[in-house]
Amino acid sequence: MKAFVTGATGFIGKHLVKALLKNDWSIRCLARETSIRPEEFTDKVEWMIGDLQDKDSLVSACLDVDVVFHLAGAIKAKSANEFLLINGEGTENLVCAFFESGKKGARFIYISSMAAGGPSSRWKLKNEDEPAFPVSAYGESKLAGEIAVLKKKREFKCIIIRPSVVYGSGDRESLSFFKFAKLHVNPYLGFKKRYISMIHVDDLVQLILLASKSDLTSGEIFYAADDSKGYQWNKVIRECAEALNTWTSPVFVPQSFLKSIAFFSDIWGKITGRLTMLNLDKYREMTQQYWVCSSFKSKRLLGFKPKYGMKEGIQKTAIWYKENGWI
Repeated sequence: MKAFVTGATGFIGKHLVKALLKNDWSIRCLARETSIRPEEFTDKVEWMIGDLQDKDSLVSACLDVDVVFHLAGAIKAKSANEFLLINGEGTENLVCAFFESGKKGARFIYISSMAAGGPSSRWKLKNEDEPAFPVSAYGESKLAGEIAVLKKKREFKCIIIRPSVVYGSGDRESLSFFKFAKLHVNPYLGFKKRYISMIHVDDLVQLILLASKSDLTSGEIFYAADDSKGYQWNKVIRECAEALNTWTSPVFVPQSFLKSIAFFSDIWGKITGRLTMLNLDKYREMTQQYWVCSSFKSKRLLGFKPKYGMKEGIQKTAIWYKENGWI
């Protein structure tokens, strides 16, 4: 089997490529000239220099592949338009290139985000039958990517996966939980408890591979999470502290204070041209009370069986961080 992987230099992409190599796939990866290619597989895959905005480079990259795994995208951007350009129009360019490449029976797996579906209602796990209501420009751009894929669902087989919070070895985003724990700080945002679903990257890769082999109807969407009904995110930090053999104390952060920081961070980003992770767009996501979803559909239709709950996954992740000097 031959795969074309976008986002292979990112956190999830690296884990996916390593899993594909273990299963003897032939792999082609998209990279910019400036991309840093992972040493562990840089000589084991075919690299194509290109960009999601360069449709010609994408057509040649899609030739003769059995599956396209589209993971590339922006999680930070200077504006809503930039998010749409990369995550929306970029995905549409790849979809069109894949269609033009013309290999019969090839499949397209799009890794979207729970942000595309939007937050869940109180204590109700979000499922695939519910309408999408993104609350951020990022979520809207990922939904635009989904729409671009679904427009071609009768032309080729495609599947969309919406991961919840993904964590594991090599992830710099979930590292913040461990950094809070190491500082003995457990921040509480406002007075409401907030809940998230999570999935270990190894389980997400398992789900992606199952999707690539399935014979389901084209256009299916799957949420990706572990077996829980969600975790209070302060409990996640407590688990990180336990994995590091340390302790935390609650620190209450007024929601208005966080909004002020996000507001001035937005202004600073526009002045300096630098991308900031905490901004008003991210604030809209962070202040939602429930980001919880169900993997029931993927278990029923794909045979998905998560190996890691949050406690076991965090223990494994902490070991990797410590061994690699990240914490």
